[in-house]
Amino acid sequence: MIIGAKRIITKIYILSNDNDILGYKSKCVIPTKDLNGILNILNRELETKERLDKIDRMYSEFESELRDNIESSFLAEYDTSLYDFEIEDINVTSIVLGKYDITFINDREVELEVNVFLEFIAEVEYNDYSSATHDNEDDVWYNVELVTQKIEKETNFPVTINIDLNPPAGQEFAVIKITVIDFPSDLITEELEGFFYG
Repeated sequence: MIIGAKRIITKIYILSNDNDILGYKSKCVIPTKDLNGILNILNRELETKERLDKIDRMYSEFESELRDNIESSFLAEYDTSLYDFEIEDINVTSIVLGKYDITFINDREVELEVNVFLEFIAEVEYNDYSSATHDNEDDVWYNVELVTQKIEKETNFPVTINIDLNPPAGQEFAVIKITVIDFPSDLITEELEGFFYG
């Protein structure tokens, strides 16, 4: 008989998109569809507190700069002629960075995944085809109306951030940079009534 032995509970994470599995309730078996969340748990378990604190410090130090970069990238995304509409004016009114997940880490660098909440106001000019007719023979649209619409919207999207923890030139040259921003592709177009990709 063993007296005073502690019961060890092992947690098993199951990655799945199946709703029945995701709805399963257990203290030991934890279903999730969030791969980044699992990577975050594993990476944090395997790292020292000193390194995790260092990542926190660098992230906090550069958080304002990251927000500025996200805003600049967002505005630049719509300052192009690639879209079938014209942005007359666009302003970001709020950017909030969510809690980050550590998705990759080694001796030199760390990769973070952050969900970004962004609010913006835009004035968009586009062709409204809701009352238009199309001549198939000549491939011409008639009664197309040029309209201007004001959009006030909020959105969420993921951002991938890389931190160089131990640069060869010394710690003072450590950098943090955004490597991927996944803006929603239909962010503006889904708000435009009668919009048509010509």
